[in-house]
Amino acid sequence: MHRLPPGAFGALAAGQGTPAVVKALLAARRSRHLFLLRGVLDHLAGVPQPQARAFEANYAALAAVQRVAPSAVRTVLAYPLVGAWLAHCLRRLRGDDGTATPVDADLAHLGSVAAAAAVRGGTATAVVVPVREGTVALPTLGRLHLGDRTGDGLAAMSYQDGRVTFPGRGRAPVRLVPRQADTPGWEALRRAVVTERGLTLCVDVDDVDPYRDCARLGAAPRLGAGEWRVWQDRLRSAWRVLAVDHPDQAAALAAGVVALVPLTRPASGESRSATQTDAAATVALSLPADPSTFAVTLVHELQHTTLNLLHDLVPLLVPTGGRHYSPWRPDPRPLWGLLHGTYAFLGVARFWRAEAAARPTPAARLELARSVHDVGVGQRALRESGRLTPAGERLVRVIGDTVRRWAPEIDDDLRRLAADLNADHHATWRLRNLAVDPQAAAALAAAWLAGQPDPPGPLPAARVVAGPAPRPASPRLQLARRLDAGLSTGDGALDGVSASNLHLLRGAYQRAAAGYLAHIANGAAVPDAWAGLAVACGRLAGSPGHELLHRRPELVHAVHRSAAAGGPGVDVLALASWLSRGAG
Repeated sequence: MHRLPPGAFGALAAGQGTPAVVKALLAARRSRHLFLLRGVLDHLAGVPQPQARAFEANYAALAAVQRVAPSAVRTVLAYPLVGAWLAHCLRRLRGDDGTATPVDADLAHLGSVAAAAAVRGGTATAVVVPVREGTVALPTLGRLHLGDRTGDGLAAMSYQDGRVTFPGRGRAPVRLVPRQADTPGWEALRRAVVTERGLTLCVDVDDVDPYRDCARLGAAPRLGAGEWRVWQDRLRSAWRVLAVDHPDQAAALAAGVVALVPLTRPASGESRSATQTDAAATVALSLPADPSTFAVTLVHELQHTTLNLLHDLVPLLVPTGGRHYSPWRPDPRPLWGLLHGTYAFLGVARFWRAEAAARPTPAARLELARSVHDVGVGQRALRESGRLTPAGERLVRVIGDTVRRWAPEIDDDLRRLAADLNADHHATWRLRNLAVDPQAAAALAAAWLAGQPDPPGPLPAARVVAGPAPRPASPRLQLARRLDAGLSTGDGALDGVSASNLHLLRGAYQRAAAGYLAHIANGAAVPDAWAGLAVACGRLAGSPGHELLHRRPELVHAVHRSAAAGGPGVDVLALASWLSRGAG
């Protein structure tokens, strides 16, 4: 049975996992992989299907390798993407995955696992493996090319005396040993090793495993030689940032990140990253543009891995449905996603705290302020959910205590700005994801246009819906990152920048609100103008209408849209004040 070392939970809750604790969590995850393997085998027991028989034969081959080379089997079964494959198979067998392709290839991948262990252990084996576009992947080792890209299906494969053969396929034997470099017909799994200040990061960069795109973000194809050099150089620079200014986080990363999976860069040009629950210790990411972004991305994703591993041992949430606001996402998130975001950005806040201490640049100070504020928002929502286990309550309480201790290190102006940027994000989220019943909105608009003194009945509640595709990042966040530290002073303008947004960021809320109202009246930049107006109204709080615009912008927007359809010139503030009489 796996247990956390004494004192480990408190350290993990504060975002300070040590290498020893991270390794203990990974050991527990290896046991989970064995349970998943047994689950697949048990699910197939008694099923009179060819794939079941093939799986059992490959399982017997793996067991035979285990008897001779247990360490090799342990290494392969512990690989995160083997865990992702096992979880995928179990979901498919239970009908939960929705994949329409035949299950044979997925189940036959156990033959590839057994073959990889045999190669590592130097022992003979005979298995059945899946062939995908003329290739056979061996997890932790690389990928064989059979020369026929149309030859998908299953193939018999043997390994003996350091050579791989494919009986009946006319393929010449391939000499293969662990960590062999590329040869004709063989693409090796590359490993990046970087050292700085006595700290070494050793990770596989996996661009060959067929299950590497488990987050479904678009895995990059095999990196060319030039691309591989760029990845190594960027990783080396990022590791220098971590080892020099963030040695504790670097040490935990060295213990907790096993593999990187390159992703294709999205059309927006922004980098993206993910850690899939079933592939903890693997970070899928597009190549970050600069060392600091690469470094903080690794910190962020290690937090996701740590929480996934911790949850294996200590349940943190009571299962629940519903979707919630998250300060880091444009879409409604399950409570588990909110917990993940809160914990991940605790690590991000710790990173920027050290960066701001080492190099107090405006960028570092702003990111620290935003991270500390947003983690506070997330942990409060989690505590109010009523769905935390006792361990989850403790975890979230420690998170809150940690960021509260850091808050006094942030000056008042940046705290104000961070709060406004979060209010902007929240208002945008509400406008995008909360729907007001159109008939209820139309009835309110009609009553307003008819001059009724009060709204008819209580105000309608909004329901969470799947909003449209998210727009690019908030223009106010992008602008905040451009400005210098003197955010609350001066009346200067910036070329190509909305004066209303500039006023809002500098704390001139009355002028910002007037500008947004003019935008709304003109029908220009309406979604962003409504969110900006909600932020300004929250600061002004001069009337119940201001408060309602700040608290429920989606309601005022829906009624305004319906009223404006009946005639121009609807006074937003007057409408909001009228609606507030029905707030109860």
